Amino acid sequence: MARHGENIWHRKIDGRWEGRFRYPGEKKYHSVYASSYAEVKIKMAALLLHKSDPSTYNPQTGDREMPAAQNSGSTAKFSKTANQWLKNIRASKKYSTYMKYRKIYVQYLHPVFGEYQISKIDESLIVKQLLSRPDFQKRNLSDSTIRCILNVISQILFFGGSNVKTRDIMKLVDRNGKRVVETEIFSMIDQKRLLRFLLTDTDQYKRGIIFCLCTGIRLGEICALENEDIDMLNRTIHIRRTVQRVQNEYVEAGKPRTHLQISDPKTLHSVRTIPISNYLYDILKNHVSNDRYFLSGDRLTEPRFLERKLKNYLQRSGVNIKKFHTLRHTFATNCVAGGMDAKVLSVILGHASVNVTLNRYVHPTEKMKRDQLNKCMKGLFG
Repeated sequence: MARHGENIWHRKIDGRWEGRFRYPGEKKYHSVYASSYAEVKIKMAALLLHKSDPSTYNPQTGDREMPAAQNSGSTAKFSKTANQWLKNIRASKKYSTYMKYRKIYVQYLHPVFGEYQISKIDESLIVKQLLSRPDFQKRNLSDSTIRCILNVISQILFFGGSNVKTRDIMKLVDRNGKRVVETEIFSMIDQKRLLRFLLTDTDQYKRGIIFCLCTGIRLGEICALENEDIDMLNRTIHIRRTVQRVQNEYVEAGKPRTHLQISDPKTLHSVRTIPISNYLYDILKNHVSNDRYFLSGDRLTEPRFLERKLKNYLQRSGVNIKKFHTLRHTFATNCVAGGMDAKVLSVILGHASVNVTLNRYVHPTEKMKRDQLNKCMKGLFG
């Protein structure tokens, strides 16, 4: 039985999901297969986006023949313009960035705006057709996802010659009630409790958690860190790469849907040198080996594996479970509490500006606020 009337159903014979569709103007049906309903739906939308025959897909290279570029100008269809824009993104950006934008387009934008002409899409239409959708109204999407959706549509419109201003589109998030989510950090009591546990029967993964708490590096950066990046003589750490699990663009039946990919760090500023503190040096000095990777010898560490390790360590040490990125937030807050200059901290974290560091990663504790307030009042009552 088809699900939700979309001609997608679960096959009892092999457990896979199958979707059937027709290209515009054709009578012949085509089928796609995947292990989940959601993946079939995305595949169908992607094929309709490219409007190419399935036989043109090369499973060896992952390439699919792209349609001819639409004539430039705002009379072009949104789907045609987006198709060419995505082609340019794939050629100029990281693969993970391309896949992120492609998923955003296929899942949120193509179903709504695909058949519109670029010239017909303005701010009021975006509000009506996109921001009025139930998933936006119920706030089931994070603010970062909504901003990414609006960023993608604004880039496509600009690419297609639209006069709609990017800044006007981005403001729509704030107009519709941006949520304030307080970022978590580990309290000093929890940090000490966790650190005592990690320093007992220490192995490479426990050292990796300590490493992150003492440097603020990201999950993908610690998993891709090589021993040659650690200069014990000059007491520095060089961040040159990151690793993440990314979705394969096209997946055949029985083939993996994702793969680990090593790439440059998040931004140009993320390529950086971090000093090794005396405390971290004492922990590392007897454990840097000749293996390739710091965490796991000659093979990459799966980021989700290290996330599970942290969860296990938190449970065993009696600390409330928090996300891996909380280690980075906590490091930044510790540095500010210790009096570190904001610019120095920004460089260590790999941010483009001090404002990003202060607004996103620095979270004053109650003790920090109380100490600062008492310092300010000292002149009045002292």
